[in-house]
Amino acid sequence: LTSVDTYNVPIAERLLGLPGQAFRVIPNGAPAAPHSLPFLSGAAPVLTVGHVGTLNRDKGWEVAARAVVELAGEGAPIAMVVAGSGPDEARAAGLAAEHPGVVEYLGFRPDPVATVMPRLDVFTLLSVNEGMPMAIVEAMSLGIPVVACPSGGIPELVRHNLTGLLVERDGARVKAALGELLADPVRLAGLAAATRQVFASTFDIARVVDEYMAVYG
Repeated sequence: LTSVDTYNVPIAERLLGLPGQAFRVIPNGAPAAPHSLPFLSGAAPVLTVGHVGTLNRDKGWEVAARAVVELAGEGAPIAMVVAGSGPDEARAAGLAAEHPGVVEYLGFRPDPVATVMPRLDVFTLLSVNEGMPMAIVEAMSLGIPVVACPSGGIPELVRHNLTGLLVERDGARVKAALGELLADPVRLAGLAAATRQVFASTFDIARVVDEYMAVYG
């Protein structure tokens, strides 16, 4: 038996009545994608933060967006791209209309790794609870550092001060984390480089396939 993260193993033990030793943890994977952070490369004048995925309160997209709005209001060169669908679509569209040039709502986009993530410098996912979200794996496949809450299996993806920052789901703390990355391009570049390395060693799809074949082949 396999699980994509260690977080779900004890849950499976309770639900299935099987010992944890019966499970081998194999993380989600994705193909690697070349990418240079637009803000660091000079391709964009602002640090672009993104949320891609389901739009509902539990995912925390609005916490990130409002932190970006506050920073921009203080004169920081920062903007937010929101893509996805869900119950909060109207709220996302309204926030974008209220803050043009700071928040952009794209709606649902197929293949966001190709259509949205190349625009991003930082990916955010401030979920109340998660397993091992593919959106973070896909962001890491481009070397994009992640700001996320330490919920569920996320800490197995986002290693604090290595591949991103783990923060509590609090607007002030999210704002402070984004402000730190904006103020320190060298640190941001270091996180991006480490993210690429960790992805290649752990989450590259070829490696993940080999691990599954070792179990089931």
